[in-house]
Amino acid sequence: MSEPTQERFLTEVANHRMTVLIDTATHRHLHFSDGTMNMHFMLTTWPGYLCISGDMGCFVFQRLKDMFCFFRGERINVSYWAEKIQAGSWREHSPKYARERVCELVADETIPADHDEYDRLDYCNPQDLIEHLMESGYQDAWEESFMVPTYHYLWCLQAIVWGIQQYDQANVNKLLQGVA
Repeated sequence: MSEPTQERFLTEVANHRMTVLIDTATHRHLHFSDGTMNMHFMLTTWPGYLCISGDMGCFVFQRLKDMFCFFRGERINVSYWAEKIQAGSWREHSPKYARERVCELVADETIPADHDEYDRLDYCNPQDLIEHLMESGYQDAWEESFMVPTYHYLWCLQAIVWGIQQYDQANVNKLLQGVA
């Protein structure tokens, strides 16, 4: 599956609307949906935690008392935010990335390039791949990771940022209507 680009994500949530179920300080429960269960999600916060759950998976993060402050902004920080995960699997083995990484190791002469056995390797099996790299003389093979962020994790990060933007915009609109 390809990476969820921002353009694709925005198309997928174009008809989503926010329903506020709870909104008291750092306790929030927001539901985003187009009226179906397709790619619906919820943002739930309590002091120090944010949980995103729904059709695209479930992740729980811990960092600041108000987690909306942690995730506010335009820039998604995939690896730093992953360090804050308390629950949810965010990475998976990628045979494609494993093959690319082995090609890099051959190109920079970390492993010998004088044989075509790399074309016959089972890139779907990380254990065998690491053992083969060790046998080829690459002693740091155990430090290699052929893991990449999952599609669902990347999608959920975009959903968190977008959902908080929708929440903030709704609150700005409430303030403006109260002033008018």
